[in-house]
Amino acid sequence: HMRSAIYYPRTQVHSKAIMKSSLLLWDRLHTIVPMEHYEPDYGDRVDMAEAWELIGSPLVPKKDQKERAHEAIETTLRAGRLPPDLYHVGELDQPDDVYEIWPQKFAMHTWEMLRDHKLADAPLPNGDYPFTQEGGLLVMAKLADACAGTKFARVTDRLMAYGMIGSGGRRRGNETEVIPITLDLIDAPAIPIENLIELRVREEREARGRDFTRMRHNYADMIQAHALELGTALDEFEREELN
Repeated sequence: HMRSAIYYPRTQVHSKAIMKSSLLLWDRLHTIVPMEHYEPDYGDRVDMAEAWELIGSPLVPKKDQKERAHEAIETTLRAGRLPPDLYHVGELDQPDDVYEIWPQKFAMHTWEMLRDHKLADAPLPNGDYPFTQEGGLLVMAKLADACAGTKFARVTDRLMAYGMIGSGGRRRGNETEVIPITLDLIDAPAIPIENLIELRVREEREARGRDFTRMRHNYADMIQAHALELGTALDEFEREELN
């Protein structure tokens, strides 16, 4: 069972709902960052900073992960169409700025390929590469895949997204890139973030903290089993019935 998750597409979590459900579900929540010692900055959002302190962990893509991401992006571009669920994920709670991505996150030849396909433009004065919304989501989803392998779930903002990544070319469940579970299924938003932070602090510090860990793991296992089952549903009616 997956015990940790990789969040994408940005270097830090903007959504409180995601942070809450992550406190409930994951042992660690990773975000993909451009370089070592890069720390997400939550400014005056004290509760978000505290939650990140407890479960957050930055992840710098390694050379072989960048290479896997390159191959996956190339395959998608060669097929000539972007996955339809990118547009679904596109409704993120994000700033209205140009979709910029740190150049260090990808290999140089990946940038050239993206520019050839008009998904990225020449670097901006700050060195970041501007993307179309779809281009940015595509590359970050593929990079999250490459970093996640089979050990991590993947999380995006509007949806709880489980990367069901089979070994090799084989996929478990259906053919979509991500199996979305809407957050209201987990209903973490109904729980104050302070309570969830307290749960994780007690889990770490108390003698019987392992009881909390087991409780969370059982809950996460049920959600993941449900995600796998959703992947086999034939249509919307079956999915609703399962939910």
